[in-house]
Order: sequence, then C-alpha cells, then structure tokens
Amino acid sequence: MIMIEHIDGITFRNKVLEITDGIGTPGVIRWQLVLCLLAAWGIAFLCLIKGIETSGKVVYVAATVPYVFLTILLIRGLLFDGATEGLLYFVTPRWEQLWKFSTWGDAAVQIFYSAGLGWGGVATLASYNNFHNNTQRDVIILLVLDGLTSFFAGCVIFVTLGFMAKQSGVHIDDVVEQGPGIAFMVYPEALASLPLPQLWSVLFFLTLFTVGLDSQMVHIQTMTGAVFDNFPRANKKKTVVTFIVCLSGFILGLTCLTQGGIYVLQLMDWYVASVSIMILVFMEMFVLSWIYGINRLGKDFEMMTGKKPRNTLKIGIGLTTPFALLFVWIFSLVQHSPVTYGDQTYPKWSIGIGWMIALISLVPIPVGMVYTLMKEKGNIFERLRHSVKPLPSWRPANDDDHNDNAELEKLNYVSEKETFA
Repeated sequence: MIMIEHIDGITFRNKVLEITDGIGTPGVIRWQLVLCLLAAWGIAFLCLIKGIETSGKVVYVAATVPYVFLTILLIRGLLFDGATEGLLYFVTPRWEQLWKFSTWGDAAVQIFYSAGLGWGGVATLASYNNFHNNTQRDVIILLVLDGLTSFFAGCVIFVTLGFMAKQSGVHIDDVVEQGPGIAFMVYPEALASLPLPQLWSVLFFLTLFTVGLDSQMVHIQTMTGAVFDNFPRANKKKTVVTFIVCLSGFILGLTCLTQGGIYVLQLMDWYVASVSIMILVFMEMFVLSWIYGINRLGKDFEMMTGKKPRNTLKIGIGLTTPFALLFVWIFSLVQHSPVTYGDQTYPKWSIGIGWMIALISLVPIPVGMVYTLMKEKGNIFERLRHSVKPLPSWRPANDDDHNDNAELEKLNYVSEKETFA
C-alpha cells in the first residue's frame, strides 16, 4: 500500500471509524456517526413528508450537482503528473478478464447497484408517470446515462489514482483497497490540490451526501409505497408511515456504526448484492415473461405507448436477459469466495450470518406463493392454475386510459393456455 493511502487510511480507520481488529469485536457505538445517520434519516423524512411532490424537487438538485463537481475534479485531475497513465490504465481493455465469470458477476452487481435494478425503486418511481408515458424511451435514456456517468466518474478516479501511484512509485493496483476507499481516500487527495481545499472538501462531501440522499429517498418511497398499496387505509397517515420507516432504518443502521461496523457493512454488501439480487431479478423476469405471458405483456405495452413492441424486445425480455442472468448467477455462486475486508478474513459464524441476510430477501417469495395457493379452492393444480390468472381488477386505474373495452376484456380474461405462453 502506498504512503498516501496509508496516511489517509490511518486517518479514516483510526479517527473516523476507530476500527477494531475484526467483526467479532464490535466495540462501542461511535456517537459522531450516530449523529450523522440521524441527520441523514431526518432530512430524508423532511423531504418526503408531502410525498413525491417534495422529493421530486430535491432530486433535481441531487441529480445535477454531482456532475458539476465531477467536471471540476476531472479538469483539475488531468493536470496531475501521472494522470495520463491513470487514464490509460482505466480505458485499456484487459481481455483476459473477460474469460473470468467473476468479472461478469461483478459487472452485473454493479449494474444492479447503479441502475437500481431489483430493489423496486425504479418500478415505484415509474408508477408516478402518466399511463401513456413512453417507457421504452425512458429505459434507453436511463441505461445510457447510467453507463456514461459510470465512465465519467471512473475517469475522475483514475486520473487521481495515476497521480497517487506516480508520487509513490508503485502500481495503480496498489493504491487503494476495497470498500469505501474511493470516496474517503482518492477524492480527498484530489481536493487537497485545489485552491481553498477546505471549501472544496465541504462541497464534495455535501455532494456525496446529496447522492446518498437521492438513493435513500427512493428506498423509503419503495417501502412506503408497498405499505400503501397493500393497506389502502394507511394512505390517510402517510406522514406516520414515513416516520416509522425512517425510524426503523435508523435503528437498523446502528449495527454499522460501532467500531467494527465497517465489517458488518462489508458483510451485507458482499452477500446481498452477489447472491440474492440477481436471482430475484431473474425470478421477476421469468414470471413476467413466462407466467404472465410475453404476449399479454406486449399488449399492455401497446395499450400504454400506442406502439407494438418489436420482436427483439420480446426475445430480450423473455429469453436473452433472464437466462443470461441465471447463467451469470450460477457461475458467480460457483466461484463465490468468503467475504474479506482488506486483509481481514471473517470467522465462519459471520459468513453464515451473511448467507442468512442474503436469503431473507427471498423468503417472502415462497411464503407469498403458499399464502396465495391456500386462498384458492380445489386441488393443487386448480389452485395453481387460478393463482396465475390476472384478476378482473387488473386494469388501468383511470377509465380514460383505454379506448377499447373489448381489448381490455381480452387482457383481463385470457385463456388458461395463454397464461403460460
């Protein structure tokens, strides 16, 4: 590890975290971090008191400010000695890595994180769109912007890493370790080179906070939206429900604020992202295209956008994407290694807890299936057949959103054979 990272790493570990020697020694709760967490949840709650109206205005700022700040850092970083080497290291393909299934697994996890796939946030926010909104256009814009943003942020990081490596005479691979080192070690090094570094540091961490607040609000809306959809009476007490969700998130977050909390954070990130998210998204897509039916989905798409989906879109949704996900997930599991943090290994009992955390998010699926089958009547096959048929209430909420009642009836009352088409 190079000297620059070593110095910043000591500050981050010993001053900010007061880190212990392992997850088995959690230590005491860091009250400074508790206050930061309380402020984060408190501000998120205030932003969501009036629902999507207030959060939408906050997102305008939270989504644009980071681009301005990254542009400043990139321009300054390109003037560093060693910036070119860092940038070339970032954009130079290493083809041998493409033969490793772990590379594809890591890439899939990164996409799920950056694009918000599988968490429910995208679906929740999309539900506030107009019924006839061009969903296909929005998806393309989202994915393109997500990819360009990741590339842009990567350029900022690696020009700084090139400078840090040049200063210490080591390879870029040895500059920072895994975990939160990028945010708390690399960016501050770039900020220190700017005029009035204290001012830029405050602006940077304020920007970092707005990025986190943006994601935090989406997660809160996803959870409150699920409550409101399943318990309509709760809509009358939106503020109370939002407060309960924020308070629960704050309490659960305390486990990551002990002196050994960084190990807990790494444990959750390691197993939830690589184990449960991919299989969850696979099951969502499989049910959508093979149980609900790709043909029925295409009719829904046509009714909403006024355009028939292309066959390539149907193939992608029904075949290419779900089975590619399943393939990557299986081989990621085969090559999955126990969690580590830097050079610290985890005891077996903590690895077991990590697997339990990963599986908890999947438990509601079989529980929901059993509950649904128990409500139906008849033998097991009749219950299964009726449980996968759309209910008569499955229709646009606003009658003005459809023009042909016959088409709507076709969507609601399809043959049982088409259910599995």
